[in-house]
Amino acid sequence: MLNSDLSHLSLAETAAENPPSTLLYADLATALDRLAPSASRAATLQATLSCWTAFVEVQVTTAVGKELLEPSEQLLLDFKLWMSADIGLAASTVHKRIQQLKQIASCAQALVSADRLPGTFANALRILINRSMRSLGSIAKTNSIDKSTLGTWLRGGRLHDSQRAAVLRLEQHFRVPPGTLSARVDFLEAAVGRRCQTDFGKRRSAQAAQSRGGDKLWIPFDYISIEWMKYLVHKCDDMRAEVIDAPNPAHPPVWRAKKPDACGIRIQPQMLLPSGLVVPSAGVAYGHLATYLGWRRQVTGLSDHESSSLAWLTDHQSVYAHASWKAERSGGVWHSGVRDFLAQVITMTRPVSGYLWQMPDFSKRILNAPSVLGYEPSEQTAENFVERWRTACAETHQRVKRLVKAKFPSGKKMPQARNPQQSLHDFMTDKIPLKRFLNRIVNYANRMKLRPWTRGRIKAERDVLLLLLLAANPLRISQFAMMQYHLDNSGNLYCDSKGAWRMRFKAADFKNEKGAANQDYDVPIASSLHSRIDYYLKAVRPELQDAESCPFVFLPTKGLGRAANAKRKLGMWDGDTIVDSLGGTVRRAIPEAKGFGAHSMRHLVATHYLRTRPGDVEGLASVLNDTIETVRQTYLSRLREPAFERIAESFDEVFESVRE
Repeated sequence: MLNSDLSHLSLAETAAENPPSTLLYADLATALDRLAPSASRAATLQATLSCWTAFVEVQVTTAVGKELLEPSEQLLLDFKLWMSADIGLAASTVHKRIQQLKQIASCAQALVSADRLPGTFANALRILINRSMRSLGSIAKTNSIDKSTLGTWLRGGRLHDSQRAAVLRLEQHFRVPPGTLSARVDFLEAAVGRRCQTDFGKRRSAQAAQSRGGDKLWIPFDYISIEWMKYLVHKCDDMRAEVIDAPNPAHPPVWRAKKPDACGIRIQPQMLLPSGLVVPSAGVAYGHLATYLGWRRQVTGLSDHESSSLAWLTDHQSVYAHASWKAERSGGVWHSGVRDFLAQVITMTRPVSGYLWQMPDFSKRILNAPSVLGYEPSEQTAENFVERWRTACAETHQRVKRLVKAKFPSGKKMPQARNPQQSLHDFMTDKIPLKRFLNRIVNYANRMKLRPWTRGRIKAERDVLLLLLLAANPLRISQFAMMQYHLDNSGNLYCDSKGAWRMRFKAADFKNEKGAANQDYDVPIASSLHSRIDYYLKAVRPELQDAESCPFVFLPTKGLGRAANAKRKLGMWDGDTIVDSLGGTVRRAIPEAKGFGAHSMRHLVATHYLRTRPGDVEGLASVLNDTIETVRQTYLSRLREPAFERIAESFDEVFESVRE
């Protein structure tokens, strides 16, 4: 029985002094079974807990209160006397029960603390880290978790199923009950199932697995930055003689520089001019160069510094071998990426106008020059020094031109390393290709509307609208990355005088400004999307990162780790990261989709257009904002299947009439 001297201490008064916990004695008993190291230990703790509940006269449905969490010395003394006098336990057993009760109380305290932690995983983790009085790096190292990963979690980053074990290790580290942290994580939100990959994706995954842990292929930019920046400035100089005297003034050999907010791709240091302008073409060109130099470094065994020079593009044997290596990695296909690399070598070594041809001092950067150039630069006279270098450049120029002519005959369709149709192939074979795709996306959107207003719901609302816009106005993803909205209707997304939504871009905003996109773009948006755009701008976009301080229509969700970090200071979210986000959404909506890219939508729309409007190549070119010739080469083969379907129907009809 409860000692009469303590009978005045009711549970109600205890609760008034300390906020009541939602932890019940029944929950505590269950936790003891789960946490005990053995079944015998669990039985011992359960016996002690039963003694305690009988002593303080509480039921298993009673909330654990101060009587266990903060027992007074007098209460523990009375418990000892009760076990000795009323139950008749030996002194040694009573002593053990008191020690076990203290362990039970510690467990209860941990459970109650966990119960009172904030509801979100990030905030709960932050409090536990602060309580531990240990640094983030120390906790990460102890639990075999990358420090940057912990930082991402603290910023609200999503967790995948593969990270569940790490969260369980943190629960053990902080000595909190199982589920304290893991129950606060919506692992399923990030789990999109095993990704169905295209043949290209499988090939790249296998190559990445083979090279994992090895040296990175690219040459570090710091080693070649001085040479590259001089070349970048040279390529953007529209007053060069070869630009002024270009045979085709409409297509001068000069790279365009844009303001950062007019460039929807990921901006890298090698794309930035000293003025702060961005040169998109430089990103692709540098990618080819850095891959070549990195590959050559691995083949020759030279150091990063020795390998980092534009001069190595004059080594035609290495250029040949690298081109073959690129084709081999793509299943033996000599694709446009190989051709573009070779074209870069041809341009830089071209007599008179080539950048390398004009820079004979580059010969000094080549080690073992006789085996590469056929001569030793240091042994040349002043007159021969320039002439021999130019001869070497001209020879490389001619050799690589012959290789291009042999591997890429004019008039022949360019082979593709990847099949853009494969990711959405099942939909492209439908008679109305867009119908089933849109149906799956809209069904996913309707399912998400049943969920609470969380970051996952906000992300889904944004991505669904973007997918629908890509289907209705199939531009490249960079256009949607740079799309702006202003209340005064001056942005790319705007309302006309009738209240209908439209989108517009200047010709200079497009990648192919010198080709098909040589006119300003101002077109209507499908009326069925107008209400969704209204809803997005009023309810969804304000919840996205920096929505109040920047004008871009599509923004990352708040605190999404990589996605948030990919956003530039000026507020833009780059197209590459948008594609990553859309890929996850498509896999949730259509698990069987074999990957996804924004370009897949262009192919799906093109297939749908030609199926429903056979032969209207000019109309499709206008929709895609591309040239008629490009559309013919890329998409006209899509007419073969529907044409054969029509002839098959006609044949069946005639054949049936003959049989009758």
